[in-house]
Amino acid sequence: MKQVIELGDTTTADVRGSSDTTYRLQATKWLKQINDAAKKRHMFAQAVYTSTLGKGQNSLVVPYKTAYLSSVTDNTTEGGAITFTDLNNLDGVRLNPEDHGYGISISNKAVRDSIVDIVREARAELTYYAGDVVDKAVANAMRDATAATSSARGVSIVYGGSSNYEEDDLASGDTLTPADIIKAKRKLRSATQTYTDFSSAFGTSSQSKNPWAPPFTMWIGPEQEEALLNDSQFRNAAEFGSGKIVLNGQIARYMGVNIVVADNTPSYSSGDSCTDGGSGTWAADGHRCIMAKSEAAAALVWDKEPSLQVSYYPRELSTDVMLELDYATDSIHDDAICWVSVTDE
Repeated sequence: MKQVIELGDTTTADVRGSSDTTYRLQATKWLKQINDAAKKRHMFAQAVYTSTLGKGQNSLVVPYKTAYLSSVTDNTTEGGAITFTDLNNLDGVRLNPEDHGYGISISNKAVRDSIVDIVREARAELTYYAGDVVDKAVANAMRDATAATSSARGVSIVYGGSSNYEEDDLASGDTLTPADIIKAKRKLRSATQTYTDFSSAFGTSSQSKNPWAPPFTMWIGPEQEEALLNDSQFRNAAEFGSGKIVLNGQIARYMGVNIVVADNTPSYSSGDSCTDGGSGTWAADGHRCIMAKSEAAAALVWDKEPSLQVSYYPRELSTDVMLELDYATDSIHDDAICWVSVTDE
């Protein structure tokens, strides 16, 4: 599926800025450097399994072991034949990259009349926008993974405060705490799969899960960073600025968990529908923080990494700046993910 998005035809009216009143004999100095707007930090894509397709390939299958065999038949009878066990724990996830194109067309007059380098700014805009799109896609792949059930392994869930069953139960004050981090770590570390029916029951699934080993990565929003930094238990136990910090955006390492502040952490506003599996709505603004085993939880495959082109279009007296990329992302081991749903305040 090919998607091409053209972000309008840029003319002088688009790049001349707000109107101003000056006196002709009073000199004005115009700075040629743009005072940049704030940028989101792209933190999810750095911690997932990443691969690139070769020429002539159009999809990637990531083979994975669902779980180690829970039992292998033992035959100890002397002279008896061995009973063989089926090796039935292998599967794969297919990722089909989709082509995406983004473009900004700038009239030649706009380029001539502007004091700033409009083409350079267009290149920067598209590069940043593409990075944001991919980062959100990776975050959403883990957000949209399948939650565990009473009989199937999947995403584990931790809710802030006293809520146990669904995001609909969250209320103001159910902010992120160190205890939530420790609980999520335990759920990933344990071979016991917990689940909720998003209504009234919270229990142990009949299906065991993979006992993932730390270190884990946890993506949180700025509001959750504030809650943690205001918590003395977290400050006293966390490692800040140590040599172990290797991820962009990582603020600390807490109990074997790399805490990363990510602007693309899935967020919700009061009244938004719950997407954890429940049918209710969020009673307060909040985030679904994500803790996962890096590279086991999700994958990102490139068929074409971002490629930027600038071309002149004489027919319309314009310069076109275009960016092409072709990628796909999906979760792999859903039980390598734990959602931590909390409110912001």
